[in-house]
Amino acid sequence: MRVSRVWLLVPMTVAFILSQVLARSATSLRGWRGLTTPTVLTGISYGWLFAVSPVLCLDRFGISS
Repeated sequence: MRVSRVWLLVPMTVAFILSQVLARSATSLRGWRGLTTPTVLTGISYGWLFAVSPVLCLDRFGISS
């Protein structure tokens, strides 16, 4: 069974949303330790976005030479 590459965007979007929910729930009482997990999730999500976007563009539009 072959799955479309567009489905790679779903877990990335979930990670972005989860990082924002975790960042919102971080309180100033926990300090920087409360922001560690949301920051790591945001970084992973952005890395995923910049890694997957060129593949999706090539898959959609192809390479013209």
